[in-house]
Order: sequence, then C-alpha cells, then structure tokens
Amino acid sequence: MNKLVDIVMPISMYIISISTFMIALAVISEVSASEIEIHGLSHHTNSGDFDFNETNLGLGYNHNIHKNVDLSVGGFINSYDDTSFYLGFTPKYDFCSGSVRCEVGAIAGLVTGYDNEFTDASSVQPLILPQFVIGTDRLNLKMRYIPSIEGNINVFTFSIGVGL
Repeated sequence: MNKLVDIVMPISMYIISISTFMIALAVISEVSASEIEIHGLSHHTNSGDFDFNETNLGLGYNHNIHKNVDLSVGGFINSYDDTSFYLGFTPKYDFCSGSVRCEVGAIAGLVTGYDNEFTDASSVQPLILPQFVIGTDRLNLKMRYIPSIEGNINVFTFSIGVGL
C-alpha cells in the first residue's frame, strides 16, 4: 500500500499543480486561443527487432500565451507502454496567411515516464521536439520529430489539434 501512495501522491500533486497553473494562466492571459490535442500515433524508423508501442493515446492542452508561443501540457502512453506527462513552451512561426496554419516550431520543456540509466523511471527529463503543424485554428495535424534514440532510431509522432 505504501508503494501505491508513493506513486499516486506525486502524480496527483503534479496534476493539481498544473491544473492550478493553467486556470490562473487562462484568467490572466490577454490572448485566449487554446486547443485540445489528441495524441495518437508514432513511427519508429530502424527499430529492428524491438517492438515499440506506436499507438500513443493521450490528451494535451495548448494555450496561446503570446502571439507565437503556446504553453503545452498533457499526458500519453509512450513508446515503452508507460504513462508520460509533459509540460513545456512551444515557440512557433506560421508561414501561411489567412485561415490556414502552416507552422514550424518546437516544444521545449519537461517529460516524465522514460527510464534513465542514472535515475529511476519516475524521473523528469528535458524535452525538445521540433514540430510541423498544418490545418486551421479549428482542426490541425501536428507532426513532431524525436531525433535518434537508442542508436539510429528516429521517431515521428502524429496528433490532432482541436480548437476551443
């Protein structure tokens, strides 16, 4: 039972802290654009015999805090079938005009749920993922790139953004 409490309490505090921060941000932010992100798929190149999970279901929330910067938070089932949570900022540049979004950017922040040879699996690690977004403010497709992990394995992730 003690082990369960040790796992549940940090996750609960993390969720409460992030939720409080997001509510406060929504109240004070002058820019009110936000979206729900539905995490879905990934593709691992050169994975050999290792069977990565390529159905990475989860939810995220992106809140525009400046014209070209989003605050991003969410959770998903990662490629090792573990639960991951992330928090980060996403600077972006839209090179299309009108109602079409063609953005390049990167999410930079922190992520949990990945083993680290120096710490335990619950460690928090840095996250930097280049991304490309195409669509509209109401519906868009996001593709992110994770450069080479475990040798020569590159990962592409795909998710859908739904404007609120």
